[in-house]
Amino acid sequence: MIISYTKHADIDKTRWDNCISKAINGNIYAWSWYLDAVSENWDALISEDYQFLMPLTWRQKWGLKYLFRPLLSQQLGVFSTKHIDTETVFEFLQQIPSKYRLIEITLNKHNAILAPGFESSRHISCELDLISEYSILESGYSQNTKRNLKKTEQNRLIYDLDISSEDFLGLMWEDSSAGSAILLNPPNQILLKALLKNIKEQKAGQILGARNHDGQLIAAVLFGYSHNKWYYLAPVNSDKGREQRALFGIINQLIKDHSGKTMTLDFEGSDIAGLARFYKGFGAKNYNYNFICRNKLPWLARKIKG
Repeated sequence: MIISYTKHADIDKTRWDNCISKAINGNIYAWSWYLDAVSENWDALISEDYQFLMPLTWRQKWGLKYLFRPLLSQQLGVFSTKHIDTETVFEFLQQIPSKYRLIEITLNKHNAILAPGFESSRHISCELDLISEYSILESGYSQNTKRNLKKTEQNRLIYDLDISSEDFLGLMWEDSSAGSAILLNPPNQILLKALLKNIKEQKAGQILGARNHDGQLIAAVLFGYSHNKWYYLAPVNSDKGREQRALFGIINQLIKDHSGKTMTLDFEGSDIAGLARFYKGFGAKNYNYNFICRNKLPWLARKIKG
């Protein structure tokens, strides 16, 4: 296989997206429009027939270029319409140009690796298959999840399937969680707005919100949709939303709306025990993906980075 390093301006995005649409491991993060929104710079490694692709999302600091995981992009790596074995993944990793002195990226769950020269660690995500009827899915909820859903019923929450980006971002300013603080960091806020715009234009998701009985928006979740999978991209919550267990209700509403369909809900994690319990409370099952790292920074830069 001939693998070419291709600069962003030279990528044929029609051929790129055609591959992602048919890829056996395609996901929402790999579409060109998604990458354009979340990474100011991205190039790629591409096979001569555009049947194997690997985006390289990069930044530059102190004159040094490095690869990183972009905003709201849990899994990238190698994508293909054909079988991807460990040798193919390693072949792509070997073709990453040496100018990237630091590599810190996640691969997707279909990228098994045996990669000398790279440090790797396994991370946890979890999915819920929605093909069963809602009554069957609900029977798999934990007792804690069922108790919290009863509270949402008692609080008479109203679910809104079409929250605007403006209302979503406005609610985010009320959210005291670390996740919202990261997204509201000025550079990230620009990228998030671009992503919200692209998701709307591509009809690749929705913002599902919960309102209290007075009509006030108290919680919302940005869900992406691609390859028959819903992605739990970004939740926002107010103090009232936490009190009234609104996120439980929002997730349950999405499950109810799409149960009995050939779809999956990907919760995107987590390695954090509390979040893992929250997701698994809906009956989600764990799967693994890999984070890889190679650090060839100069000694001083490596020391500053810590």
